[in-house]
Amino acid sequence: MLSLIATILLTAGTPDPVEVRYSPLSDRCEMMDEGAFEGQDWVLHRCQGLAGHPIWIGYADGTRMSLAFGSMQSVSGMFATDRDPSWPVEWRARAGGDFQPYATIVRVRSLTDGASMLAVYRLADDGSSCLRGVTATNEAARELADAPPRE
Repeated sequence: MLSLIATILLTAGTPDPVEVRYSPLSDRCEMMDEGAFEGQDWVLHRCQGLAGHPIWIGYADGTRMSLAFGSMQSVSGMFATDRDPSWPVEWRARAGGDFQPYATIVRVRSLTDGASMLAVYRLADDGSSCLRGVTATNEAARELADAPPRE
């Protein structure tokens, strides 16, 4: 399967132009680790993502999914494993120069009620990422992704 990666330059409503690329969440994945911890079975996959920025997907007990973006497998968040495979990952970077993403937005489903929501992850310079928050709309997700990092 070919990866779809699109690049879009956005300038409206942002202090600095933002370059956006899209990729599949789970394209060309490889199982990296598995085991059991405190009665829970888990598995960790490393997926293609973007050049130099893999996607980590952790599954626990086959019903919970956690994610990470970047070179470190710092998975966070807890979502349902059920998701539409056509939902892409939105990678956000400041325009100009090499594409160095600072945030991702990915549509997931809630564990509690199955509702669709957008998870926003902040990517750090050290290759780690963390869940910054979840929201219901694209506009709110992009605002959260583009906001300065919290101290």
